[in-house]
Amino acid sequence: MNPIPCESLVSPLRRTCARVVPVALTASLLTITPLAPSGAAPAESVPTQRDSISIDPADGTTEQLDTQDFRVAGVTWQGDRSDVEVQLRTRDAETGSWTDWSLLQPEEGPDAGTAEAATVRGGTQPLIAAPSDGIQVRIDSEGATPSEVEVDLIDPGTSPADSSAAPTEAPQTTGSASATAARPTINSRAAWGADESIRRGDPSYGEVRGAVVHHTAGVNAYTQAEVPAILRGIYEYHVKSRGWDDIGYNVLVDKWGRLWEGRHGGLDKAVVGAHAAGANDDAVGISAMGNYDTANAPGSMTASIERYLAWKLDVHGVDATGQATIGGQWHHTIIGHRSVGQTECPGQNIAAKLWDIRRGAKERQS
Repeated sequence: MNPIPCESLVSPLRRTCARVVPVALTASLLTITPLAPSGAAPAESVPTQRDSISIDPADGTTEQLDTQDFRVAGVTWQGDRSDVEVQLRTRDAETGSWTDWSLLQPEEGPDAGTAEAATVRGGTQPLIAAPSDGIQVRIDSEGATPSEVEVDLIDPGTSPADSSAAPTEAPQTTGSASATAARPTINSRAAWGADESIRRGDPSYGEVRGAVVHHTAGVNAYTQAEVPAILRGIYEYHVKSRGWDDIGYNVLVDKWGRLWEGRHGGLDKAVVGAHAAGANDDAVGISAMGNYDTANAPGSMTASIERYLAWKLDVHGVDATGQATIGGQWHHTIIGHRSVGQTECPGQNIAAKLWDIRRGAKERQS
């Protein structure tokens, strides 16, 4: 007798400021849409800048803080805790207006017991904000007050990748496994300007038994040209703020359906990511850029998720509508992050489309 799929939701729950206050964060399609007009001049490279602000969670809510310009923000703390609740808001650098409060949930990372997990900091998912220069944060926890709390603000700088009219496709590995499903176009790490010098160590490899679908947090109103910079911001936050070896997701997809290579190691390999603690060794992770609790996922985005998962799972001999043991439990082979973690990710509007994504991926595998 086959076990019943387990799809139940789990409830979600450095520069040091002389003035300690909590802060808020406000914040197939195989054709690549140009990021900028083909005649655009290459952007001058400006390094990514990260500012860490220490705050006292005992204060509850910080003052409204003036900050450096930033596009990505997150809150981190000492130790691996999932009971910390963070709300934040950001100030628009152009208009001076403050956003509404947004909830940032704790973001799981590397699997416990791995070398990558040894020195990581706990923290929230990164918030993608409009260009901002101010932040305010509220922090609460069910247990003891978290220690060594910091708000990290990241300005992703500029890169020649920002003005590229034709992003470079990630290469296929020599001798890679064959698949019936067509391999979609996936833009390389170089296409978003990844700084390979900050990546740590060599990739680890596991066994792909399925896939976990995620979304990011923050604004959905980003432009095509802003995507590479946003990816650099997420990468910086995962590596420098959280202490991970690399960006956590294996692949990301923007709202136009463009796929972007995430973690280094080979797109057709079973690269172990840091996107769903306890399941990283079993499942590839793809993240939809945007907040899909508050917005509907565009058809171009979900179609690309189907295309990628049809190909990726086919490479590893996995049926897109099948079932497998992922993270120690029996699941469908394509699941949302909420099935294996204490989170609402990938948002209600993508979670509602998972059956369509499974069926669509299966059709592409046939």
